[in-house]
Amino acid sequence: MKKWIVGLMIATSVSVSAQELVMGYPDTDKLPLIGPNGDNSGAYLDLYTEAAKQMGMTLKVVRMPKKRVHEGLKDGSIDFYPGASFDKDRTEYMMWIENGFETKEVCLTPDSVADIKDLSKAGSLTLLAELGGSKTKLNEKFSNLKVTTIENMGIDKIMALFKGGRGNLFILDIEEVDYFQKKNGADVYTKNNVRVHYDCLETAKPMYLGFSRKSSKYKEMPNANFKSGSELNYTNLPTMVDPASLAGKLGVVLKDLKAKGVTDSIHKKHFK
Repeated sequence: MKKWIVGLMIATSVSVSAQELVMGYPDTDKLPLIGPNGDNSGAYLDLYTEAAKQMGMTLKVVRMPKKRVHEGLKDGSIDFYPGASFDKDRTEYMMWIENGFETKEVCLTPDSVADIKDLSKAGSLTLLAELGGSKTKLNEKFSNLKVTTIENMGIDKIMALFKGGRGNLFILDIEEVDYFQKKNGADVYTKNNVRVHYDCLETAKPMYLGFSRKSSKYKEMPNANFKSGSELNYTNLPTMVDPASLAGKLGVVLKDLKAKGVTDSIHKKHFK
């Protein structure tokens, strides 16, 4: 009888786990996408809760230091990261899927730095990059950059570091820049002697989630469109998500939400 009860408990636990999508995120805020540790509200929560609902699943959000989140992605205990930049080192344990939002990276500098239209031609700069983040390797792409790593990034902290002469470049998503300005006033950057460079890197592009290749909800297949002679990127990888897997179905649902205008409604709710 006891063995039967234990077996039932194990089976129930596995069943519940199989019906959960586990989203991992660091224990720092990135408003309006996600609040600080203990407050998961934001655009990510609304989008992925609705996607999970459409799949007949529930969303579970776990918050922990960024390094531990990536360890969870590596061992499959975390299913996905809601907005993930591409990094070739991450291809060992992560696959990218469009989430329906668009984003753009912009640059913050002290206002003593002239307007940057092309980061590669901006002269020598010291980039403040989040410890464990993909931007710690940007000096491999931009030889004019020196990288200094720091923890617990945030625009307030970056502006203080600029004033202290710690660095003179920070790269972040435009959503964070706009939200900070909306919250603190249109002149918040000029008052703090900071310049926003909107065209330093790129035009708007799709935002991608990073799905764990070790997740029980993930399967993959060869990518027939892979170009071995071209640079690796979000879509040019030797393998791709198997559409029949739960990860593949998540991608389909996110595309459907975008097509129906749900994603744009969520975006307007949090960003406008």
